[in-house]
Amino acid sequence: MTFRRITPWQQPFEATLDEITPYHTPSFTIQLDSTIPIAAGMGSGAAVTVAIIRALSAFLGKPLPNERISEMAYEIEKSTTAPLQGLTTPW
Repeated sequence: MTFRRITPWQQPFEATLDEITPYHTPSFTIQLDSTIPIAAGMGSGAAVTVAIIRALSAFLGKPLPNERISEMAYEIEKSTTAPLQGLTTPW
């Protein structure tokens, strides 16, 4: 999985669309409400990544298995946090 230079929040969308390769992607809006503090070392980025992958794949009618979601989230987390501070996800 290779990521272009995009924001960390775009990566779960791109990875899911690459994985599923839908014929047509309908318009959608995602609203995220979280009580996990940002940048507090509590895994908010990983939690949001998993939620986006799970929601988007289900919305597109091709829900991914938990193992694949975990693999994708790990790769995204690794690509966004490793250059800055090391891995925060111990999978």
